Order: sequence, then C-alpha cells, then structure tokens
Amino acid sequence: MAATVSDNLLDWYDAHARELPWRAQPGTPSPEPYRVWLSEVMLQQTTVAAVKPYFEAHVLHYVRNTYATRVQYVRITYALRAQYIR
Repeated sequence: MAATVSDNLLDWYDAHARELPWRAQPGTPSPEPYRVWLSEVMLQQTTVAAVKPYFEAHVLHYVRNTYATRVQYVRITYALRAQYIR
C-alpha cells in the first residue's frame, strides 16, 4: 500500500523533530496541557532559544510550590519579561 503524504510527514517528524521540554517525544504519552499552553504563551513573544531557559526554570519552580506562590511567581516573571522585551 502506498504511503500517504501525512504518513511521510509524520515519519519525517519522528526522525527530525527537535527535542523541546514542552513537546512529547515520538512514541511517548502526550505532555501535560499546562506545559503546552505555557510554551505557546511564551513563544508568542520571542524565539525558542530565548524561551527554553525561562520555561525550564518556571516549570521547576511551579512544580515545587503551592498554588498561591505559583500565581505570584507567574505575575512577577511575566512583568519582568515584559520589561526585558521592550
């Protein structure tokens, strides 16, 4: 049976996809929706190279703290990043 365009594309992606902390590797379970959402928000402002260290630091902090601290940290982080971008 002939491979479809989508099959070829998915095979190419499996072989060449970049490893990113918010993306599941081929053949593994889907990532947490929060991680995907966070990456999308962060990537609206800048490049992957600039986002990766912020993303990893944020996720480590997020996992270790309570909800109230998380909300405060997110607000401070984005306020600082907004100043950095301008």
